Amino acid sequence: MPLEKPAFPVSVTLGDAESKVSEVLKKKHWKEYTPFSSTLFFVPHWFFSFDVFEEKKGRTNLVSSGHGALNAFTNEVAEGIAFPDSLGMVKTELELPEDLHFKVLDSRISKAEAEKILPVRIASGEGASRENVIISGLRLVLLPTWVVTFTLDGREIGLRINATSGEVSNAGFVPMKEKGFSQLTSEALEELSDPVEWINYSREIVSSFSRKLSGKKASKKIPGEEAEGEPLFFGSDLVVLVLGIVAVIVIIWAFYSG
Repeated sequence: MPLEKPAFPVSVTLGDAESKVSEVLKKKHWKEYTPFSSTLFFVPHWFFSFDVFEEKKGRTNLVSSGHGALNAFTNEVAEGIAFPDSLGMVKTELELPEDLHFKVLDSRISKAEAEKILPVRIASGEGASRENVIISGLRLVLLPTWVVTFTLDGREIGLRINATSGEVSNAGFVPMKEKGFSQLTSEALEELSDPVEWINYSREIVSSFSRKLSGKKASKKIPGEEAEGEPLFFGSDLVVLVLGIVAVIVIIWAFYSG
């Protein structure tokens, strides 16, 4: 099935896109989420080159130059997809598999509108006057993008994966999840399979005890404000304590079993 407009090739499969999303979730400490729902979109972008110049004492100086892309559907300047040689990958007659389901988004910005918008955007970013910005090589190209949606903690999130380069453009949409005690413990046990980590955990527990005990002795409170039964360790301190005990147990076990 041919596309009517030139487009970048689809180099990232659906499986690859979902794997990249799984990597993002894993890095953010998420394990539980609903099954994926994925769609391939061809998003129109105005690719361009620009030059910024200035006039000083009757001379013209080049301030900066570069390449960019304006999303013709959202009217946003796209980041990280316009490289100097990227347009060399464009296929003017891109044939797609018959069984590949996709959607082609319509361009909401004409070439004339892009020529007016881009000098303002570039000038704003460069701290220059729009009259000193030259836009050239303006070309409309479709960028294939996987949109992988899922529900995370009751919230629906859609991540966009560049189907040509594999880059996840909005990984920041996934919030960081604080590690629970069980996860910290399992990770610690996995790390402790390496004897080198035994010393690190032993040092951590000794250091933690020393800091807390010295702080306890040095602190002075106003009479009458002491809290009876005040615990020496709180929150993450308790986790460090327990992990330290686990480390000691593993060391003793390894010593006697060896």
